[in-house]
Parts: sequence; C-alpha cells; structure tokens
Amino acid sequence: MKYIRILCFLLLSEMHVFGQFRVDAGQDTTICCCSNIDSVKLGENRVVIGGVEPYSYTWSGKLLLASSPENVWIYASNILDDTTKSNPTLKNLYLLEEPIIFHLKVEDATGEIGYDSVRIYNSTFFVKSIYILPDTIIRGDSINLIGDPYFINNFLPLVYYLSPSHGLTDTTDIYGWAKPDTSVTYYLQAVNSVGCVSEKIRYWEIEVIDTTTNVTQDLSIVTHNLQFYPNPAESFISVSNPNNIKIKKTELFDFSGRIVQIWDATECTGNTLNIQQITPGIYLLKAETDAGVKTEKLVVQ
Repeated sequence: MKYIRILCFLLLSEMHVFGQFRVDAGQDTTICCCSNIDSVKLGENRVVIGGVEPYSYTWSGKLLLASSPENVWIYASNILDDTTKSNPTLKNLYLLEEPIIFHLKVEDATGEIGYDSVRIYNSTFFVKSIYILPDTIIRGDSINLIGDPYFINNFLPLVYYLSPSHGLTDTTDIYGWAKPDTSVTYYLQAVNSVGCVSEKIRYWEIEVIDTTTNVTQDLSIVTHNLQFYPNPAESFISVSNPNNIKIKKTELFDFSGRIVQIWDATECTGNTLNIQQITPGIYLLKAETDAGVKTEKLVVQ
C-alpha cells in the first residue's frame, strides 16, 4: 500500500506540472481588406504559462480554396512568413477565401508540449463601379436614388453611407430621396458587421438647373442668339442659330429628370426638331454647344 501511495503521489505531481504548462494563441482576428499587411502578425497576444524556457514554436493549418476546381490546398507556410516564429507575419492574404484556423504547438526545453489555435478572417470587399449617368432635375424638385450597389463581403449585414450629405434625407438610405440645391455627385461606401470599410465609389450624379427665369446657363450663348420656338409647340421646334454655333446635341427631359428625346449633332444641323411623338406636357430643353449649355422650359401641346 505504501508503494501504491507513493506511485499515486508521483502521478499526481506529474499531472500537476503538466497542467501548469498552458498555451494561449491569442484572440481570433479579422483583417480588413485595406490593412497594412506588413504590420499584421499572428499570436501577438499569445501567452505561454509554465514550462521551462526557451520555447520552440510551430504554426500549422491549411485551407481548401473554394474557387479551385482542382482541390488546391493552401498551407500555413503559404500565408505566414515563418511558421517557427512566435509571432509570424501574415502575407498573401488574398488567398484567404474562407476563415482559416492556425494551430500553435509550443514545446519547452524539457519536451513539454502545449497546443492552442486561433482563427483568422480576411474581410475583402468586392466592389463593382456602378456610376450612373447624370440625372437632371429642376431646382426645388426631388429625385429618387434607384441605383443597384454591387458590394460583396462575408460579414453581413452591410451598412451604406452616402456623401456628401447635401440634399439627402438619409445618408444611409441608398434608395432614398435627394433634393440638392446645386449640382452634386454622391459617393457610396459600405461598412460591414466587423467595422471594415470598403473603397468609396461614385454612385449618383445630379445636375440641378435653375429655370425660374427661363434663361441660359452660359451667358455667352445669349450673345449668339440661339433660340428655340415656338413655345408652346406642337409637332416641331424651330431652331434659330444666326451665328451658326455648333450644337453637339439637344436633349428633352421630363420633370422627373428622365430623358425622353435626344437629337444628335447631325439632327441639330437642320432648322427644326421633330416632337410629334412627345406626350403633351412641360419639359426641359437642353442644348450643348461649343459656346456652352442652354436650357429652357418647353411646353408641348
């Protein structure tokens, strides 16, 4: 019985010593797409308790590329600069299509071994430019933003932010309303659930026209006496262009900002514009010329 008690004491002592050797690889980490990769290290909050120094470190882990049709595996050595460092630097983060678990093995000078793991996420935004051609509105009117933002990210939900805030009822509502006093270009940015921010893309451009005086935007056109008549008009609009300035194109907008008719440079060289297919109503006529832009209200009967 004496020998049994001694043996049990030794076994408990060994278990106690082993139990004191603990390894903590650190916290799970999400790396945003625009991070400085050279400054991102694995296991910076690593903790090793007990054992006998010096310690040796071994990091391992692997990930199957989801986009690969040939079962390509990515290993820790493909993503870490040195799998034997205590704090290896992460590299080639574009390879991380899915979260990867890195396993840390720590061995002390006596051969005691401890294990732990840490999960690394790479938050990469895939953004497609969705620049919309300019919409034209009359000053004082509102316009509904109806773009289709293309952001793909693995940490949902996404929150969107529009800038500048000028004329917006809600800077987080990408399908909201805008009522700017001056011409403006709105930019869009997304933030995911872990706080990573996408690049900023051009979202919507609005040209605001003040037609209260029914005069041209560019005073140089006044001197060239470019005129459209009659107003109101029925089937045709006559063009008076005594100084023969070059008209690049002429556009007709309804008051929601939608283009209902475009006459190109060839069609603008004549003396009339055909409006027989235009529904009666109030429109905005906009002519782009070498001398500037002329806009005026047009009533179609």
